[in-house]
Amino acid sequence: MKLKLLLLVLLFPIILFAQTAQDNANAFVNAFMQGNYDQALSYADSSFKNKVTSAMLGQLRQGIIQKLGDFKKIISTTLKPELSNQACYVFCGFAKDSLDFKTVINKDLKVIGLFLTPHPKNSYSANDPNTYNIQSGNLTLPGTLLIPSKNNHKRLVILVHGSGAHDRDETLGQIKPFRDLADELLKKGIASYRYDKRTYVDPGSLPQNFTVDDEVTDDVLNIIGYFHANDSFRNYKLYIIGHSLGALMAPRIAQKADGVLSGLVMLAAPARQIEDLLLEQAIYLDSLLPDKKRNQALQIIRKKVNYLHSSAFNENSLPDSLPLNQKASYWLSLGSYKPLQIIQSLSQPVLILQGEKDYQVRMTDFNLWKSATKGMPNIRFKSYPELSHIFMPSEGTPGPKDYVGQKHIPGNVTEDIAEWILAH
Repeated sequence: MKLKLLLLVLLFPIILFAQTAQDNANAFVNAFMQGNYDQALSYADSSFKNKVTSAMLGQLRQGIIQKLGDFKKIISTTLKPELSNQACYVFCGFAKDSLDFKTVINKDLKVIGLFLTPHPKNSYSANDPNTYNIQSGNLTLPGTLLIPSKNNHKRLVILVHGSGAHDRDETLGQIKPFRDLADELLKKGIASYRYDKRTYVDPGSLPQNFTVDDEVTDDVLNIIGYFHANDSFRNYKLYIIGHSLGALMAPRIAQKADGVLSGLVMLAAPARQIEDLLLEQAIYLDSLLPDKKRNQALQIIRKKVNYLHSSAFNENSLPDSLPLNQKASYWLSLGSYKPLQIIQSLSQPVLILQGEKDYQVRMTDFNLWKSATKGMPNIRFKSYPELSHIFMPSEGTPGPKDYVGQKHIPGNVTEDIAEWILAH
């Protein structure tokens, strides 16, 4: 049997009722690969069940196992926003290889489509002259290194992604925020390094009880250490630009880098607990198009956040009882991290930028950073009235539409970043 292969990209943005869509996609795929076909179809819409029978699912499963070996486990699930439905990419491990199941979920949270696709790998050619791979722990992270051919100011920026399985461009459909930043900084004489995130290259490389440091911090520190020790970059000043989760972790990265960094830029940086932002986002999105089904989905998210905040939560709590179905170890690591305290100990220059139309990380967070660092002369703030979470224009009411279509980071944002870097 031939498997139709499609190259897909993954992103974290919390879209309408993502958590329940994830749960249903996981339940469908797990039941299917365990051979419980009737149970799998219970998660499907009638339009799907009219075309796909239990016998057909059995034949498909047998073909997958013959090609990839026995089914082992679901490794991760990620969503990609679409105009009407939600596409959940369920990344599964098998004895011989891995595979993504693109499970399309409609507004009633039912499966209406199933596609088989390889898990995304590095889309850049190894022969690209800008390809630059760096070993980090047990994994090689492919990346792109851009160095100005003229007017080189000897500044090197390392770009740090938000949550989820991101490629080096932080791609979302036609939108590539990190490519925009790198290309524009290059024109200003500033070098940059952007890399495919560990969860994009190989989520299975994470330890069993992984933490946010395993996902983000440790790889960034290894990259910083690599450039700091490399004679070719000995005269460069090193900076990080973190976005969303990457911005949240920036103070920790700077602290652990022990004076190596000359500065850090924080884009859309959460100042509150991630689970509280998830619930806030879900409430906001529910307010845009309220109905019974969506309200039920919101209550599921609320229940998981409440459980995380309760005394019942502990290191043995199961992932399916927690937000984003992440392990207890991950939430414990985030809960113990105090970024507002750590940033107060930093002496490096810090630039904190915020889109005022960002519904994922709010101006509330921006103002919390301001309050925590009041009177610190090394920290500068700026917000942009018409920009979204990805620092691109948002027209009308902010929502998932902000991530659809072809857009770019406006020149004034990269100009502000470049000017600040060159001044420090």
